[in-house]
Amino acid sequence: IRDPEQVNNVAQRAADEFGGIDILINNAGLYGGLGYKRWDNWSSAIPTAGLLTRAR
Repeated sequence: IRDPEQVNNVAQRAADEFGGIDILINNAGLYGGLGYKRWDNWSSAIPTAGLLTRAR
């Protein structure tokens, strides 16, 4: 879910198989508690959310 090409491929496959995407639920994130204290945790979360929240 961090690779733009794979995100586009999944969207195209869903459109081809089901005729489109009517509803999209953003349910991506990192496993763990809310106590993000390390920068690498944040830097991992940001690209994931960024790709999945772009609606076209």
